[in-house]
Amino acid sequence: EQSCSWESTSSPEMVKKVDCASTKEVIESSTWEYDGFLLKLATDIGNRLVYAFNTATGIPYGTVNLLHGIPPKETTVASLAGAGTLTLEFELLSRLTGNLKFGKSAKLATRALWVRRSEELNLFGKHIDVRSGKWVERLSGIGSNSDSFYEYLVKHHILFPDDADFWTMFVNVYSGIHDNSRLGEWYVDVDMGQGLRGNVRQIFESLMAFYPGMQILL
Repeated sequence: EQSCSWESTSSPEMVKKVDCASTKEVIESSTWEYDGFLLKLATDIGNRLVYAFNTATGIPYGTVNLLHGIPPKETTVASLAGAGTLTLEFELLSRLTGNLKFGKSAKLATRALWVRRSEELNLFGKHIDVRSGKWVERLSGIGSNSDSFYEYLVKHHILFPDDADFWTMFVNVYSGIHDNSRLGEWYVDVDMGQGLRGNVRQIFESLMAFYPGMQILL
């Protein structure tokens, strides 16, 4: 094989070969060995972020100070997406380091949100109090403050199929959205306890655009 450098000619449609060196020589002259520093940095920031999960419910605060932990006046209200969109990164960090606390914390948060869904309709609100576990916004939809929660359920199943309950959670949530918040060919915001039986809010948000892409993964 040959590794070649190129330069343009006066014609934009044409190029000419100016120099070639063996691929082996190029590789040998630029050898670099990974020393694991990125994993060390990821572990360091993981250790700083994990304090956010220190709540009675296991649902994390929305903000953590990387130097000092949870800010004294931090709100106890977190969004569904913010609290439930952490399992991919934290579980992978656990599997790379062997330290189970990262994945365990993130998966516990997702499961804590799951058990607080509307069991009849399988719908979630958009904001929850991380201390009491009570929904402070019962509006349910696939857009803002919710979107990536649904996405991470199915992606977690794809990446970590041994966590079998994530597929179970996704199937139930997906059915709940289809049956209780789909109006015509698209989705609306509804009350998590009433679905289409109650008032609906038909607003098209850019954050909803992920949904067809997520469906391709199924």
